[in-house]
Amino acid sequence: EGENADFQQTVTDQRLTQMILDKALKRMQQVYAMLQEREAPKPGAPHIQTSGNHTDPGNGPARFSKYEKNAGGSRVLRMLETILADSRKMEDEAITTEQDAQQAYENFMKDS
Repeated sequence: EGENADFQQTVTDQRLTQMILDKALKRMQQVYAMLQEREAPKPGAPHIQTSGNHTDPGNGPARFSKYEKNAGGSRVLRMLETILADSRKMEDEAITTEQDAQQAYENFMKDS
């Protein structure tokens, strides 16, 4: 019965984990999809006054490094998908192990 309690706890934990990760994955996909639809920022900043002269740099446009759309987004989604797949695999293994143990117990009781 102790093994069955461990099995029940493992399956419950993995199903809750999967439910949480699935919600997080769907939300992250929505966020990154929304960000993908937005227009890329234009380089530079608007001028309030004319650019500087030889003694005053003025308030010319800022220089930005290369813009990469949501560069880290796909890695986050892949990580969540991997963790979700691992959780499903652990649940499947626990179910298979429990079924094997139940079958072995039934065979033992039949032979006794």
